[in-house]
Amino acid sequence: MTTQVRRFLVQFAGLGASARARIVERYLDLSSQRAFALAEQALAETIVQAGRIAEQDALAGPLLQLVGRERHASHDQTGDATDVGSTSDDDVAHLDKVAEPALAAVLALLVADVLLPSVATTLYAPVCDEIAWPLSR
Repeated sequence: MTTQVRRFLVQFAGLGASARARIVERYLDLSSQRAFALAEQALAETIVQAGRIAEQDALAGPLLQLVGRERHASHDQTGDATDVGSTSDDDVAHLDKVAEPALAAVLALLVADVLLPSVATTLYAPVCDEIAWPLSR
């Protein structure tokens, strides 16, 4: 799955603002549905059962870089850039709205070999028009 995850991250990095906005719009429509909530729960359980928690954690850094925290730096009152390398609750508030659907999609790829295809399809749906599912179904 490493190749597919890496390819996803590269393609995601190349998305423009309008493509990201379309992903967020689809995510907002789909994430309120019960099927999406159940898929997220199944994803979490599958990651644990497959023993891929370390891989999940390893994806956080690259994905956080791609979804911006105000482009890696914020400015304090003096105008000096401050380090935002750690992830606190305040940092999460600064994430691009595309973070959640991107995370769901990349984690679905991470465990696609053991995740039910219907669950993977549900979780990947917000991004599928912008980044095609890289695995045969």
